[in-house]
Amino acid sequence: MKEVKEKQDSDPIFLQLKGAVHQHRVEVFSQGGDGVLRYQGRLCVLKVGDLKQKILTEAHNSRYFIHPGSTKMYRDLREVFWWNGMKRDIANFVVNVLTVNGLRHHDSIWVIMDRVTKSAHFLAVKTTDSPEDYAKLYISEIVRVGNVAYELEFPAELEAVHPVFHIFLLKKCMGDPTSIVPLESVAVKDSLTYEEVPVEILDHQVRRLRNKEVASVKVLWRGHTVEGATLEAEAAMKAKYPHLFPSNYISASGNSSSLVS
Repeated sequence: MKEVKEKQDSDPIFLQLKGAVHQHRVEVFSQGGDGVLRYQGRLCVLKVGDLKQKILTEAHNSRYFIHPGSTKMYRDLREVFWWNGMKRDIANFVVNVLTVNGLRHHDSIWVIMDRVTKSAHFLAVKTTDSPEDYAKLYISEIVRVGNVAYELEFPAELEAVHPVFHIFLLKKCMGDPTSIVPLESVAVKDSLTYEEVPVEILDHQVRRLRNKEVASVKVLWRGHTVEGATLEAEAAMKAKYPHLFPSNYISASGNSSSLVS
C-alpha cells in the first residue's frame, strides 16, 4: 500500500486525477483517508515502472497460485489492483514466464480453455509429444486427482479403461444391489461394450390405448436380478428371441401364438 501511494504521488497523471477527485469532477475514481487513489474501489497502479512487474511476479509465485492461467490470475488481481490494459499485460506476462521457464526443453505452448471455471491454462509441450503424453500432462496439471477428480480402482478385466474421472462425470451410488453385475457373467468386447442377453420371460401385460392394444413382456436379463427385469415390446422380443416363447404361448393380448420354425 505504501509503495503504491508513493508511486502515485510521483506521477503527474495520478496527481491530476487526485485533484479531479477533490473537485468532484470524476466519479469512477476515489481517494480515501489513506490518500491512495482507487478506481472503483481497486488500487490504481502505474502502468510503467517496476511496481506492476513486482505485483505480477509476487502473484505468480504465490503459494495460492495453482494453475498458470492468465484468466485465473487476472480475476485474482483485479479484486485489488487496476491499471489500463491490465488483462492484456497479465496474459503477456504468463506467456513470457512460460517461454523462459517452460520452453527450455519444449517448443510449443498448449492452451486449454476450461469451460467449467471459465479460465485458460498454458502448458509447455513439445510438438513430438504423443497423445499419451498430452493425456498424462492434462491429468497431472489440470485434472489434479483429489481436487476435482477421482482415480478409481478397476479390476484387471477393465485395465483398458482410463481410471481418472472428473467429479461431474460421477454420481453418488446408493448401494442398489440391482445395479451390481457380476463381471464373470458379462462378456466385454474389445470396444468395451457388451450385449444384453435375455434369459427368461417372467410376465406379460397389455396396455389399452385409444385405438389399439400394446402387448409387453417382462424380461429377465443375464447378469441381472429379478428386480432388474424390464418391460419390452412383445412383438420385438418374439421376433428377435423366439426361443423364449413356447409353442403354446398365449400373447398378452389374449391371442394364442404358434411359432413356426
